[in-house]
Amino acid sequence: MSELVTLFKKPKLHKPTFIAAWPGMGNVAMLAIDYLKRKLGAELLGEVDPADFFAPTGATVTKQIIRAPVAPVNQFFYHKSSMQNDILFFIGSVQPVPHREHAFALEILKVAQKFGANSVFTTAAAPSDMHFKDTPRVFAVPNHPDILPKIG
Repeated sequence: MSELVTLFKKPKLHKPTFIAAWPGMGNVAMLAIDYLKRKLGAELLGEVDPADFFAPTGATVTKQIIRAPVAPVNQFFYHKSSMQNDILFFIGSVQPVPHREHAFALEILKVAQKFGANSVFTTAAAPSDMHFKDTPRVFAVPNHPDILPKIG
């Protein structure tokens, strides 16, 4: 494992599905996966050191005192299922800096690979012209045509 990733536990996971989310439009993806993680009672597994992938932006001012921004949180969680495959989660609080996205993704995927993940899902929100009374839609973009029937 890379020195950029710290694992607090080393559970034995059964063919975990890996689900990753970062903030984006309205934090929809991150909120959805965080809800699933909390609902299942997933346990903290580890984290990615933010120093190599994030740059401080902005500052916080409280009672006329300026403070550096809080470091991003990028954590792994796991849920052991008694009935089916386990779940491995990654939730990042901010997007990595430009030109470091690929290296960041590789570090995250190394963890999924270490635990034997058999599928990887990421989530995102996309703008759409629709009226609030319209039926919401979900889109899937698999990397292989055989996957679409499983998620469609």
